Amino acid sequence: MEVADRGAAVAVALAALAAYLPTLCPTIPPGDSGELIACAATLGVPHPPGYPVYTFLGWIWIHVLPLGSVAWRMNLFSAAAMAGAAGVVFLGGRALGAGRVAAAGAALAFALARDPWRAAVGAEVFALHALLTAAILLAALRWPGSGRPPYVAALLLGFAGAHHLTAVLLVPALAGWAWAHRGGPPLRPRTCLGLVAAGLSAYLLLLPLGARASALSWGETSNLAGLTDHVFRTAYGTGALGSAEGGGLAGGPLAEGRGFRWLGFYLGSGLGGLWLAAPAAAAGAVVALRGPAGPARRGAILLLATWALAGPLFVFLGANFDPADSLRRSVVARFHVMPAVPLALLAAQGLEEAGRRFGAPAAVAAAAAAALASAVPAAPAASLRGVTAVEAFGRNLLASAPERALVLVSGDLPTNACEVLQRVEGVRPDVLVVNQEKLQYPWMRERLRDAGADFVLPGKRYDGREVTNLRILEENLPRRRVLFFGFATDVRRIPDESYKARYRVLPRGLLFEAVASERPVDLEAVARENERLLESFDWSWVGRAEDAYFLREAADQHVGALVKIGHLFQQGAAGDRTGPRLPAAAERVYRRGVALFPDAPDLRLNLGLLLRDDLGKPDEAKEHFRRYLELRPDDPRRAEIEAMGR
Repeated sequence: MEVADRGAAVAVALAALAAYLPTLCPTIPPGDSGELIACAATLGVPHPPGYPVYTFLGWIWIHVLPLGSVAWRMNLFSAAAMAGAAGVVFLGGRALGAGRVAAAGAALAFALARDPWRAAVGAEVFALHALLTAAILLAALRWPGSGRPPYVAALLLGFAGAHHLTAVLLVPALAGWAWAHRGGPPLRPRTCLGLVAAGLSAYLLLLPLGARASALSWGETSNLAGLTDHVFRTAYGTGALGSAEGGGLAGGPLAEGRGFRWLGFYLGSGLGGLWLAAPAAAAGAVVALRGPAGPARRGAILLLATWALAGPLFVFLGANFDPADSLRRSVVARFHVMPAVPLALLAAQGLEEAGRRFGAPAAVAAAAAAALASAVPAAPAASLRGVTAVEAFGRNLLASAPERALVLVSGDLPTNACEVLQRVEGVRPDVLVVNQEKLQYPWMRERLRDAGADFVLPGKRYDGREVTNLRILEENLPRRRVLFFGFATDVRRIPDESYKARYRVLPRGLLFEAVASERPVDLEAVARENERLLESFDWSWVGRAEDAYFLREAADQHVGALVKIGHLFQQGAAGDRTGPRLPAAAERVYRRGVALFPDAPDLRLNLGLLLRDDLGKPDEAKEHFRRYLELRPDDPRRAEIEAMGR
């Protein structure tokens, strides 16, 4: 029977993988994926806690599977891990006493649910975390009947902790499971704790990795003090979940009702998108808990405890973002993958009970319905099949830089896209891209120096007071041209406009170049260069519907660049229409922008003003004013713009 079960588990995993492959991201996915890909390819250190298990397994996967781009291989790694998790969930269902049909239905409902599916189609850490979670629960469920100490579960728990810190949420349930069987099979607590520690020791691998100047590394992990800070996320975002600054409990989300709204979001989203499997899980839990004491009942208690700790409790207490923000919802939804594992195992019990009560055909129908109910809404929501905007954005940004330029950027989108393109794909190695947000950490200066980067930070770290944009420009402009991404001062919590004392910024594609204020501006040359860059940009991603949020972020950055370029030609270098202007060049830029992004309100408004004030086309201008108000109806200048449109 074990051989047959293993064959069925492989079949379930292959079925899940077959669903994932057509929806796999073909290139760099959004979010942290670019950083994770670059770290796996270079054996570096990602952001805290460092993810050494993911990095090493990813590095091996990249070199064992020489197919497609490195980014695509790491996306496939996630798909393979989540498919493996589905196969393990099937085996877990069988360990609980469910038949093959019920176990397969629950496993496929898990694999094809929205949140697991989304974690399977792009390079991220959550698919591997699901696989480790499922394997730990399977090992725990099998332990009482094995007659052997739970060595496998202990070692896997250590590796899971070295992969993702939320593995700690498994500990209370597993400890209760061990206590409940204290008179049964051997336990050997010291040996088990040693195996957990052995798995956790994977974090020590970050010590040598953090000393490699050639790799992409976040933070200072080449010494024990730095490693400790890194693993416990001392200086990184969600490390402050419980603090007022981080917006956690001390910040008052309970008083604001934010925690309850997050709990409602989790429950209302079908408990991670499991939909019909969630009622089956509830039924399975109720039946098991009301039944006689035995493996099924104890297993249900373990799974319920695991789900309660890893699901609503974590989301309820840990969410530090506004639930109304679609990006924040997608960030938190990734944490639904872990509690979806015990839910799926409980669903196997529920589907099996349906078979017992209503017959085999009903069990088959219920299993198929659970899987389909997960898959139908999940497929379009989870697919990253056509998402090429991140790579296109990175290529367009690097194309905007002149030869051997220094480019200061902020934000995940430009940073992570450029990390993959430069470090892995070898695109524009002459351009030095420096994340200005990371310059706020003292370790960034040392890392740039060790890597031999021709960059000078005039102090320990960028703080906007002693180390300012002005000082950075003065130290680096003699060596190379300096450009910014964004509006030159868009660095979190540091509104530093000191550069304006001696420099202005001129748009160059997606970037802005710092030039001395006294230097005359050759507007014709700037126009020619920008039009050349816009012609060279990859616009093939525009208008695709997949992954709307991140597509919108890339679109907004391109729209912002088009607005700034057109505005320079419309208003002149001084920005007040007093000097030379190029209305015809501005019109070409705005019309290109409107053709590409017809729903961008700022392009509509600027084109309307240009047509009315400079090109003598008031009737056409009115159309753009009216369209602007449709796109931005709450503009405080509405009455004034309505008058322009009449």
